[in-house]
Amino acid sequence: MAEGTHLAQASLEERLDRERYPYSELIGSLLYISGCTRPDISQAVGVLTRHMAKPAKEHWKAAKEVVRYLLGTADFGLAFGGERAAEGLLGFCDADHAGCVDTRRSTTGYVFSVHGWQ
Repeated sequence: MAEGTHLAQASLEERLDRERYPYSELIGSLLYISGCTRPDISQAVGVLTRHMAKPAKEHWKAAKEVVRYLLGTADFGLAFGGERAAEGLLGFCDADHAGCVDTRRSTTGYVFSVHGWQ
């Protein structure tokens, strides 16, 4: 998701026509991909899932941006082993303090690598 993108709840007039736009199906597919092979999109997909009940066109556009990112980085994926395999445990974390424009809640993410990463 592009830096500075903030998705808000949709008003009644802005809601997406679910017959025309398969938002739930797209987000379900992205959730599967993020859980299996592409953890780099997990944060963006997590933000998009918050709007499953009442999506708007801006949410649909943001979801399509994630799909475009996947198409442009089709050769990316998980790799285990390699030269750094003997380093043990390595962890990273980040937070978006009060990043939700509706509730002002924070989002925290973390990733750990055991026995190396590439």
